Amino acid sequence: MSGTRPKVLLVEDNEPTRKRLVPLLKDHGFDVVAVDGPASFIHSIARVNPDIVLMDLEMPALDGTKLIEIARLSGVRLCPMVLFSARPEAELARAAQSCKAAGYICKTSDGDVLSREIRRFLP
Repeated sequence: MSGTRPKVLLVEDNEPTRKRLVPLLKDHGFDVVAVDGPASFIHSIARVNPDIVLMDLEMPALDGTKLIEIARLSGVRLCPMVLFSARPEAELARAAQSCKAAGYICKTSDGDVLSREIRRFLP
């Protein structure tokens, strides 16, 4: 990863949120691939080869905890998978622990805070 921009795979079902976060993350030094849910995630993770996955917790078809569990069991890609949600922090911490995510990040529109939080999970 040295000399290159870290690659983020953003799994977010809410289109306005995706459209807001992609340029924000790019402006803060990340390459970003955004997908809209579980099926897109499964098809993209091997192709994208991300340095980190930001996984929305609440999605209609399959929540982020279940998707992380499935990805881990299938051995798809062993990069940090981080829950990303506006849910209360205590709830996020419990959910991250239950699915063996690398951790969690509370959704924010502050690019500096988000960038700093993401970089905590990168090697």
